[in-house]
Amino acid sequence: MKGRQIHDCISLASEAANLLDHKVYGVNLCVKLDVKKAFDTIDWKFLLDSLGAFGFHATFINWIRIILRSAKLFISVNGQAGKISSISGPRINTPTHVLYADDILIFCKGIKNQLMALKSLFIDYANVSGKPKAIHLQYIADKIVNKLSKWRGSILSIMGRVEIVKSIILSMLGYSFHVYLWPANLLRKMDANIKNFIWSGDPTINKMVTVVWHKVCTPVKEGGLGIRSLK
Repeated sequence: MKGRQIHDCISLASEAANLLDHKVYGVNLCVKLDVKKAFDTIDWKFLLDSLGAFGFHATFINWIRIILRSAKLFISVNGQAGKISSISGPRINTPTHVLYADDILIFCKGIKNQLMALKSLFIDYANVSGKPKAIHLQYIADKIVNKLSKWRGSILSIMGRVEIVKSIILSMLGYSFHVYLWPANLLRKMDANIKNFIWSGDPTINKMVTVVWHKVCTPVKEGGLGIRSLK
């Protein structure tokens, strides 16, 4: 929220929590939610193995391993030691900030109609969370098409366009795919835009080709171009 800092939220939550002891009909209730993120489901062993596969030194990989297993870290820069907090993840069982990013505090009275409304809110949130409609993700799709369109008219070979798709376009979609379950019809349109760009250099122009798309999306060693189909 504009003009508000994180310590304002902490102070507000602390004051509200102090009022929980006030005697009221139905008692006061506080519920803390920690919204699950893609980061919470990362396989740490896979991450470390990936670093090794990319050629990172064993010492560096061990540093990362220590970071993932520790709640507090000490670093030394030019001989000056300092203490920092490590990134949060599923390994930490202690409470996090009172209100921060994906942490939510809900205050209400412990009476039946408010508890039922709270339950309904949780069910509705769970049903729509991670399952947006196509219209909610269309802006991302449009952004991808605009990105591809900027290369229209450039003197690029097919392999050059393939590298653009691999290094830029798929990386732009990676985070969204971890968070949202994209509608199948939107994925088909995105696949069509990428296919058009690779063959014609324009995401909006369909060019007749003799190689089926699923063959193009197979690994290079199997005769494909190593592109991952969005579907």
